[in-house]
Amino acid sequence: MHCPYCKTVQKDVIFWGFRKTQKRGKIQRFKCTRCEKSFVENHGFFHKHFPPETVLCVLSQYWKGLTSRELADEHGVTQKTVLSWLKEYTVLLYGFLCKLIQKLTKKLHLDELFLRMCGAFFYLWDAICSDSRFFFWFLSPKRDIPSCKKLLEQCPFSDVIVTDGYDVYPRAIREHYHGQASHEQLVSFEDKKNNNIAERLQNTYRRWLHPKRGFHSLKTGRIQLQGFWVYYNFIRTHTGIGCCPAEKAKLIEPWKVKTVKQRLQQLIYQATIFWLKILTPITIVLSNSPTANYSRAAFEGKSKIYIQGWRLNKTI
Repeated sequence: MHCPYCKTVQKDVIFWGFRKTQKRGKIQRFKCTRCEKSFVENHGFFHKHFPPETVLCVLSQYWKGLTSRELADEHGVTQKTVLSWLKEYTVLLYGFLCKLIQKLTKKLHLDELFLRMCGAFFYLWDAICSDSRFFFWFLSPKRDIPSCKKLLEQCPFSDVIVTDGYDVYPRAIREHYHGQASHEQLVSFEDKKNNNIAERLQNTYRRWLHPKRGFHSLKTGRIQLQGFWVYYNFIRTHTGIGCCPAEKAKLIEPWKVKTVKQRLQQLIYQATIFWLKILTPITIVLSNSPTANYSRAAFEGKSKIYIQGWRLNKTI
């Protein structure tokens, strides 16, 4: 533990009573003997009016498919509070985990999905690794070659790429890989080879998106898709491989806890410590592209996006 004010080491920090809260009970308070200031350790739920258990339940159940109104009625919070927690912790986790991406894969499956946003149809381009089930996505208003190439830029290098019969894929793959990857295009339903892995991923998408009836804002849609990316790749146990995709790809150590809430709580704590210790400029991927550089001094700007009480200088 370090003092958040003078960054002193743990030996200069002592216990200093408790901080009494209405809904979270007593919270241990500490004092720094060097700067003579007291503080509370930030576990990722700093200045929350509800217990961490409620926040974790809301986040995990939302990513499992419940709507914000259903969660508000079940946990006794407002719908605005649910969406605020979702936005805050999605930015926190996605900025922390977006750099942990698989570099190589044997086979990559590509497909696209119609998605309703702002009263119009968008295309959700997705790719999934056959060995680890780690997936990538890109949201675009067009179903063209540049959008497909944007998806391929986020994906790891693959020897084999499997797609359906859409005529955009051959040229996009050829221009991106320059002939270094073989393309298996499934034109007929009678082909022995199939793209079932990508289709199964889209079924998971549809089950999660159906109760929401689409998104009313492009910004909100991207935030929620980023949260689903974190949940699917780093928290949810995939029944086909017996672990989460990030474990199979060896991007994280194997989970010692089994429940979704415990895994989510550990990720929130690790992400919070990461942001608190950052002193140099950092890079956060808040949307598909481009990236945006932020530093701790930039957290004091005016914005509607927060990371544990810090304000980002730019919104998504």
